[in-house]
Amino acid sequence: MLDSLRKRPVTDHLKDQVAAIAQCENFMSIRRPPCKQQTNTVDCGVFAIANATEFCFTKKINFVDFDNAKLRSHWLECLKGGVLTPFPRRSSRPKKTREEDEITKVRVYCTCRLPETFGNMIECECCQKWYHFVCVNVDEGYRGSFICKSCMKMF
Repeated sequence: MLDSLRKRPVTDHLKDQVAAIAQCENFMSIRRPPCKQQTNTVDCGVFAIANATEFCFTKKINFVDFDNAKLRSHWLECLKGGVLTPFPRRSSRPKKTREEDEITKVRVYCTCRLPETFGNMIECECCQKWYHFVCVNVDEGYRGSFICKSCMKMF
């Protein structure tokens, strides 16, 4: 995932969003390689489009030194012309960086395959798997024993 605000940590909300898309079995890794950082908090969309366009044209994830001052006007030209072209760069070669990829491992649970951050959970007494209360239609105040649907089928 290319993150033009990478200085901030991966949020629980972002983990939930990525998990909903990835639908991994037990764990997922969110890899954030270094990329050009935006200088404000309003250009996320333009940077996402610029990076996605770069990937479509090169089939690689490179650190691209985009020309921040020209990104919006280039995007408008693409929309007006109906043709998506690579976004302007300050340098034609991919930029080398000493930064490492940031990798966040996230455990996913339940039938929904989302992290525990999605909501409070309850453990099945038989298989010891964890489920979000909302996903198994159990009231969050419930404190009794719980057996999941998979284990119920075995009885």
